[in-house]
Amino acid sequence: MKKLTIIAALLFTAYCSNAQNTDCSKIKKHVNPVQGTTEFRSPSKDVGLIFYKKISKADTTYQVEAYGQSQNVNYKAKGIYIELDKGDFIMDEILPAEFTALDSYTHQYTATLKLNKMELDGLKQYKIVKFGIAGIDYDVSQKDADKYQNWVICLLGD
Repeated sequence: MKKLTIIAALLFTAYCSNAQNTDCSKIKKHVNPVQGTTEFRSPSKDVGLIFYKKISKADTTYQVEAYGQSQNVNYKAKGIYIELDKGDFIMDEILPAEFTALDSYTHQYTATLKLNKMELDGLKQYKIVKFGIAGIDYDVSQKDADKYQNWVICLLGD
């Protein structure tokens, strides 16, 4: 019985470890041989965050793109922020948001922010609880927070 319990515990641990790493398989890779760049991109959905890693001959950069939807039109929309569960913010209050009409009622805003090492460390260690773009706030579910954190870890490669 004791051996069976140990085997079950080992199988459960292996399953959990494997489940946490499955999000890395969803990271998409795009190689541009003309520009000599490689880009890695996390998955996306209607509203949320996309994380990028761009490798060129000169350097490697990391970015996050926030995108959200609204029925209100604001052609001069600005600002992006990400709130972490420890209370820190990653933000740019003057970054212009791009505006796209999805249909006659729905508009999408996007903004892309370059991330520095300190911000990447924060995203690796702490979960995202909220983000905002163009003055619109979005709460982040625990499930999405786990995915975002895992994708950052995958892109960092450690």
